[in-house]
Amino acid sequence: MRNYSQFINENKESFDSFEPDEGHFRRFMNRISIENPREIKFPINEFVKIAAIFIFIFGVSLIFITNIKENADNLSEIQEICLSDISDYYEEIEVFYCSKIEQKLKVLTKISYFDSKIKNEFLSKEFQEIETSYSELQKELGANGDDSRIIEAMIRNYQIKTELLDKIINELNNINPKIL
Repeated sequence: MRNYSQFINENKESFDSFEPDEGHFRRFMNRISIENPREIKFPINEFVKIAAIFIFIFGVSLIFITNIKENADNLSEIQEICLSDISDYYEEIEVFYCSKIEQKLKVLTKISYFDSKIKNEFLSKEFQEIETSYSELQKELGANGDDSRIIEAMIRNYQIKTELLDKIINELNNINPKIL
């Protein structure tokens, strides 16, 4: 093999000296065009197939989008369910925490130096996020039924409210312990 490579490398100039006859490329191109004439056709059958594929894809997409929109509409129409709607046991828990929260709010109203406008502003800021999360939990409970994780989260939400009110009352007592 080395002998052939060496021979070719040594005689490279003699290989490059030969050129094809004049008109060779023209005859070659004529022969190709005669044997394989290029016809540009676009058969109707191909067009119909492509159109059918586009219509099919459009139809499936339309059905899919409509289904997603209906599901989104159904989710927005889900009713908020309270703990009391589930069972008597959860109703007792809900009543317990609601009454506890009401008691703590009454204690706050007794604090005379705590201006009612400031109090309402302060409490609305504090409770806004808690109420929003509770409302979302109610919707999830309506959508998922008696899911224990959601129920526990709703109870925990009540506990957070009472703990927050306790902290507010304790802070106010630290400021002026004579009031309570």
